[in-house]
Amino acid sequence: EVSLQRPLYSLQTRWGAEFTASESIDEIRWYEHGQKTDTFERTMQVQSGRVTRTFGDRHQQTQVALWGVSQNSNFKRIEKIAPSIANFQNKNINMIGISLGHRQTDFIRTRFLNQMGRIEDIGIGYGYGASMGYASPLYGSDRSEANLSLFFNLSQAYRDGLFLNASTDLTTRFMERQLEDSILNASFRAIRKNFFHQTLAAQISTVMGFGPNGEGQVILGGLNGLRGYEKRQLGRHSRAGDLD
Repeated sequence: EVSLQRPLYSLQTRWGAEFTASESIDEIRWYEHGQKTDTFERTMQVQSGRVTRTFGDRHQQTQVALWGVSQNSNFKRIEKIAPSIANFQNKNINMIGISLGHRQTDFIRTRFLNQMGRIEDIGIGYGYGASMGYASPLYGSDRSEANLSLFFNLSQAYRDGLFLNASTDLTTRFMERQLEDSILNASFRAIRKNFFHQTLAAQISTVMGFGPNGEGQVILGGLNGLRGYEKRQLGRHSRAGDLD
């Protein structure tokens, strides 16, 4: 991966930009009823760019971003264990979109929250926004596809050293004006400082898929944070008796 960025590095920064190009080769394992049925090799090239403009002050900010993504994915089945609905197809998607976001925040200075011992400026408040993108054969895609994402987050701090953070986002994909699938991510985190001279942290999170087809599964383990299991080891059809 190669990336060139001009970040929004301060509250006074009005313009930001990012351009990235990457290539990867990895394995995708497909599960049904708790058992692996297929293994695919995926080769993917991605180029993306984003330009962001911010408005407002340190307490209220609105962001507008124009972005584009070009993604070429090729799949090759390398293992077939049992019949399944797995149906990975090669894709060439060129999507352009716009993102709108607003946040209302204040800032406090503290330690021992996200960084171990370092002094941090923490934003307290809320934010929400939406992102819309569309891919079309008119600019090189092999299909028409639309994406809609909505997000919301909330952070609060209390005098007794209690910090609460909640966030959720919903991404929905449409193909040929038909709902293809949706993914919901939600998390809640609580941190209590000075708890018998320690910091106590707890987090609850969930990922849910709605209407997934033969190209998508909600996978536990690895990057989704279930300790003891590798990435893509467990599928959404897993039963309790299959977890060990």
